[in-house]
Amino acid sequence: MLSVDGLHKDVDAASKLVQVLAETFPQLDWQDIGKLGGLPVFFYKKAQSVVNELYERLHRRDGRFAFPDIKMLAANVDPLVISVLRREHVVKTTLELATQLDLHTPLPRGGPAEVALRAAAIAALEDIASIGKMRGYDVSPVMLGNYIWACLGQIDKPLCFARHVTKDTTFY
Repeated sequence: MLSVDGLHKDVDAASKLVQVLAETFPQLDWQDIGKLGGLPVFFYKKAQSVVNELYERLHRRDGRFAFPDIKMLAANVDPLVISVLRREHVVKTTLELATQLDLHTPLPRGGPAEVALRAAAIAALEDIASIGKMRGYDVSPVMLGNYIWACLGQIDKPLCFARHVTKDTTFY
């Protein structure tokens, strides 16, 4: 049985909690794993979102939720974040995929295009955070993803690229 009391002292607490949630609640699609080029891509978006929310809401009031490795979690990307990254030319697609996205053609859950878009957005935010750290900014991929979703994605809506549609998913 997992205990937050014991977990919070662990330097890998957030990562371990994500893993435990994904393994404990597979029926909730928390084992969010795609394949790209035949290799598994572990997103675990919902589990990471829960751990991030626990941290954001509770770490200042309860030290058990001040996870030392919170900045190591992957960015939470969804269609809005991906559309902003496309708009800013951070994530690029083939002309064929761009046309599909712009026409709101549904992408199959776990299909190569859907997995590639999500993976590209996560990798882009990892790279941006690394550049920020080299320049002295205290930034993480999770922080960037949250900022894009909460701020940039909510402005200039007419200028956003179309969000991709994946009707058969519960991941986002």
